Amino acid sequence: MLRRGGSYYLVGYGGQINVPTTTIVANELSIVGNLVGTHAELQELVWLAAAAKVKLCARRYLLSDINKAVADLRSGRLIGRAVVIPD
Repeated sequence: MLRRGGSYYLVGYGGQINVPTTTIVANELSIVGNLVGTHAELQELVWLAAAAKVKLCARRYLLSDINKAVADLRSGRLIGRAVVIPD
């Protein structure tokens, strides 16, 4: 997934990554986690999404379904981000 010496950035919660440690060490890879990212990274992500170069995973929930959103998050059924919108 990365070239030798590459970095993989994870922003937000959700999902899993499974990379053997031998692959990480042998290829000198960096895996970096960040809760929110920077404003510049958000701008770049919006540009990449508009250019269809990345696929964003988000699921919408009505505010009245907030308990279902939390249950989906806790159980691992939610992939990507939950977006809660008013009823």
